[in-house]
Amino acid sequence: MKNRLKKAMAAVLSLAVVGGVVSAVPLCSDMSASVVYADSEYYKVTEGALTYFVYDDHAEVNGCDKYAESVEILSEFAGVPVTSIGNYAFDGCTYLTEITIHDSVTNIGYYAFNWCKSLTEIKVPDSVISIGYNAFNSCASLTEIKIPDSVTSIGDDAFSYCTSLTEINVSENNSEYCSINGVLFNKDKTELYTYPCGKTDKKYVIPDSVTSVGKRAFEPCKDLTEITIPDSVTSIGEYVFVLCEGLTRITIPDSVASIGNCAFSGCTSLTEINVSENNSEYCSINGVLFNKDKTELYTYPQGKTDKKYVIPDSVTRIGDHAFAGCENLTEITIPDSVAGIEENAFYSCESLTEITIPDSVTSIGDFAFAFCESLTEITIPDSITILEDSTFIFCTSLTKITIPDSVTSIGNRAFAGCTDVTIYGYTGSAAEKYAAEKEFTFIALDAEKTVGDLNGDGAVNAADAVILQKYILGAAKLVSNAQADLNGDGIVNSLDMVQMRKKLFG
Repeated sequence: MKNRLKKAMAAVLSLAVVGGVVSAVPLCSDMSASVVYADSEYYKVTEGALTYFVYDDHAEVNGCDKYAESVEILSEFAGVPVTSIGNYAFDGCTYLTEITIHDSVTNIGYYAFNWCKSLTEIKVPDSVISIGYNAFNSCASLTEIKIPDSVTSIGDDAFSYCTSLTEINVSENNSEYCSINGVLFNKDKTELYTYPCGKTDKKYVIPDSVTSVGKRAFEPCKDLTEITIPDSVTSIGEYVFVLCEGLTRITIPDSVASIGNCAFSGCTSLTEINVSENNSEYCSINGVLFNKDKTELYTYPQGKTDKKYVIPDSVTRIGDHAFAGCENLTEITIPDSVAGIEENAFYSCESLTEITIPDSVTSIGDFAFAFCESLTEITIPDSITILEDSTFIFCTSLTKITIPDSVTSIGNRAFAGCTDVTIYGYTGSAAEKYAAEKEFTFIALDAEKTVGDLNGDGAVNAADAVILQKYILGAAKLVSNAQADLNGDGIVNSLDMVQMRKKLFG
């Protein structure tokens, strides 16, 4: 094979000197010109279903025909050993069911087999040293994988969303990793890396040798309803329990000092996060997770069925994804102790119809209210100067937005997907400019007002009567009570409705 390939290469390549650099010039359609980087030069060659990058002393598999069903990676190509499966090499090869890898390969790149959803089996040869992050991401038909003793590095999320994977088995002679009942750990069992998401057990007890639960370790283990965390654990990584949809409650022991962002996102059945009273960093109130002094609200469990929630007035910051996906909540009260609302804080609170942002809030993160599809109106307080790029994106029921002149910058997509919006703001402000750019209706709050003109369109008509009636019934808010006080007694009530009718009908 080696001699044949050498002869084939010699037959199709000629040498040319360009700018003092010797490079290969292809003479057939499946041979690409040499690519020169600062420290390397390679030739891109396609042989059958596979594409190789050929360097001076090694070759790398770089791509594959998306319709290939069975492939063999050659141990050598063009006279050099094939040592690497490149990043994204088999990405999206959804028809691939079988692959042979020879023991010349030492490296499997990141996302190398991403979305190879038909791949049922793969043998990692004992020459492989490194497996990149997300290397087997979404290999949905893969049921088992064996890690040979040669592997010393496995990247984050290497087996994420392998929804049929039930066993990750590590060679006993591996110096860096081990497995217990198909679960992947470091060698001394102090770090839990991956619980295969195809396992069907309902309960799992983390071994008491474990001190750290790694990033996305249980994502997305939908069958688990109960996970026991021992008091040896000090660190819980980011996204650890994401989409554990069967998990109903979890207890954080006193040993845990760190919980990563979005640890419980997508846990749609989770009703309680209970923290040991002796924990020095965290606490819980009615199953809601806070820091110890209750100044930061981290997670409101998605499975809680309450319709209303009042945030404690000790809270100064609402964390990233704190209420994300809480579809049951219709009303949330934010106290005037809160100064910051982090990114994605209320993301996809689909039933949320009402929320008041107090003047104490000085920052609202990107996507903070994205996909709050039932939210009909919002008033931005004077304390805000910037609305991030996607703050209210796809709040599809939003019709009324009040923006003060303190806001000097509004992100391009801040209200994208909000199709029937009226922006209330001040003449010459960022709000007026944004409304003009997006072709939203703009009503100036500093324009001369007519008593009875409740929607600010410059006229008193039936639309204003509807607004007044809704306000009297408690179903709407007013921009200005003075505009609705038609009889001038300082109170807005049914007597003003009588005056409104007289204005309209005489």
